[in-house]
Amino acid sequence: MNKKFNHINKEINDEFLSLYEKLSSLTTTAVGSTKVVGTPSGPSVTPSRPPLPHSPSHTPGSSDELSGYMVWRNEWIDGTEYKKDRVVRDSIWTMVSNKKTSDRPAPQNIGAEALIYQGTSPTSPVTAKSISSGIRVSAGTTGFSLNGYDAYVVSGNYYRIFLVLQNGQIEELQNFTANTTGWASFTLIPRLILPGLSFAIVQTVNEPDPTPTVWTGDWDYQTPNNAGTPASGAISHANRQLDQLRIHKTDDNGGNRSAELLALNNGDIVDGMGMRWAISDVTDSGTYVTLSVAPASQGTGGGVNTFTFETVSATPITVVVDTNWWGLNQPSTGVIKGLYSIDEAPWAEVDDAYGINLTLQEVYVSADWDLLSRIG
Repeated sequence: MNKKFNHINKEINDEFLSLYEKLSSLTTTAVGSTKVVGTPSGPSVTPSRPPLPHSPSHTPGSSDELSGYMVWRNEWIDGTEYKKDRVVRDSIWTMVSNKKTSDRPAPQNIGAEALIYQGTSPTSPVTAKSISSGIRVSAGTTGFSLNGYDAYVVSGNYYRIFLVLQNGQIEELQNFTANTTGWASFTLIPRLILPGLSFAIVQTVNEPDPTPTVWTGDWDYQTPNNAGTPASGAISHANRQLDQLRIHKTDDNGGNRSAELLALNNGDIVDGMGMRWAISDVTDSGTYVTLSVAPASQGTGGGVNTFTFETVSATPITVVVDTNWWGLNQPSTGVIKGLYSIDEAPWAEVDDAYGINLTLQEVYVSADWDLLSRIG
């Protein structure tokens, strides 16, 4: 699962560099009753002593960067012009100016909060072992407060819901078996999404506690430095190819396991050496089968061991698919895309809307002030 989320992260980072893995750190710190989701170019924020993040309008190292010499000016006074590096408190926000300004420091809500998807929620059954879908929001030139979300659920199915942040941080928001069918609403501690940042909320769904078909076999687990062709009776899990298990079609007992290995599918499990690997791809490589797996981590130890393979049968899973909704209903600021994956396949980013809806409120954030802390 993390491998799939990392794919979202990389795409978001690439977009903001020219948007999740090598862009400057976005941080989330809980302060009082609000979570503040960092700045595009600032260093990590810690609750005890937050360093000074930079606003989206100025560049670290430029002439208007904070000098480090700050002057406390107590409560912000409307109509006052503040010089650069003046620290004020505006309501629950402590802010420092990065230039001469008379702007108000604290973020200001604009209008009322609203659910961003307003479609008819058409549903369709998809035959799969698991389905992942969601929504990605790039805030663009306007900030947002993320106040909650809705998820479309079907009674009896098992759901996990995740918030994915721009630095690769993944937070599991919910996991549950639905006892009703329709939209379920969840509130969040409000999270300030500053201009220029992005995030995603995604859900995974499968039948509750599906009973897998299980088979076992003995192989010699080897961890060479470089990936290559495994010997008969061996599994090769190379140091330089951690996301692949290369399994010879003949097991350590001389049995031909070709048919069983090639019958594995995305979403199936390999259990052995203290690990449980989820399969995302199966390739017939001649004398052996290559399994793309996550996590990309080696097991403990080596030598001949018994491996357990778990296969779950695909079943019809009902999901919301509103074709081209975001293509026809993009907001005036920012970009919204649908995210979709079947059975651990790579994410597809499309204009379709799926079963995640967001409660957002537009927020104005002055580029003349940088956040020091929020108190509650």
